[in-house]
Amino acid sequence: SPLAPRPSHSPKVLASKSDCPILTLGRDSRPALHTMIPSAYSPVVYIVDDEESVRKGFSLLLRSAGIPFRAFASAEQFLAEMDPEEKGCVLLDITMPRLNGLQLQKELKQRHLDLPVIAISARDDAETSRLARQLGAQSFFRKPVDDQALLDAIRWVLEPTAPQAGR
Repeated sequence: SPLAPRPSHSPKVLASKSDCPILTLGRDSRPALHTMIPSAYSPVVYIVDDEESVRKGFSLLLRSAGIPFRAFASAEQFLAEMDPEEKGCVLLDITMPRLNGLQLQKELKQRHLDLPVIAISARDDAETSRLARQLGAQSFFRKPVDDQALLDAIRWVLEPTAPQAGR
């Protein structure tokens, strides 16, 4: 049952909708936003952004569109917690402390993780966009992002016939 207790190191499910948990409690018993975890057959959108308000906004958008997602506050957290067998894409902030979005793209390539990347950044310079695309980003958006354009890009990269990073 999705409401069964889980070990203290993993989130506890408080409510569910079909196969997708929609509200969890983190280790500190506060609601966690890395929710709506995909079923075995649904690709997941990994949100990687150091700004909590941006993660919340993208989480609400994806939840309202019925798209499974997991949110991460840093590239390091994403690398530590993501499932390499899980299909999906990465909605990636370029400007983050420590390991930034461009460095994370390089790390994904080194680990042979073939996840399409949609890059987002508050910076709107040609060099940032060029570097993100050179490293395999399928799309590049400037913050604030148009909701419908972002949903269209996510659906496009998740299509089985969409070009994948590194191919």
